[in-house]
Amino acid sequence: MISIQHIINSDMHNHYDVIALQEPYLDSYGNTRALCHWRVVYPSTHPSSPPNPPSRSVILINSSLNTNSWKQIPFPSPNVTIVQLRGNHGLFSLFNIYLDCEHSNILQALQAFSHQHHRLIRPTDNAHIAWLGDFNRHHPHWDSEADHRLFTPSTL
Repeated sequence: MISIQHIINSDMHNHYDVIALQEPYLDSYGNTRALCHWRVVYPSTHPSSPPNPPSRSVILINSSLNTNSWKQIPFPSPNVTIVQLRGNHGLFSLFNIYLDCEHSNILQALQAFSHQHHRLIRPTDNAHIAWLGDFNRHHPHWDSEADHRLFTPSTL
């Protein structure tokens, strides 16, 4: 199995156009690391310096893609990064989402945003949308209750 780090930091970059990461490594300046083959797209609220809330979502775009073929769509959260790609396939809006396991506020914000900006995200019937992410949801009914490694004491 090939790790994401291997893809990002090797010559395998020419096999991938886009990589969506949740909870990326952030250095002391609040930035992630990638070789020059990647353009790092942070959430539009990405802090210029810590200690602001850290970005929990980034999208890496292969630097071989023409910058005129994609753009970032601003979203008011450090947990969501949105890019819109245009190509032979038409228009494709890619949402990279980190959903905090403490609440679902971001889902309501995404629903409101999608409704308010519908014409931007999906201007035609053949425009495409994908939501990717770390949704941090695990329901006790999905697995055996005997497997206590999956649950906190409050859910047992």
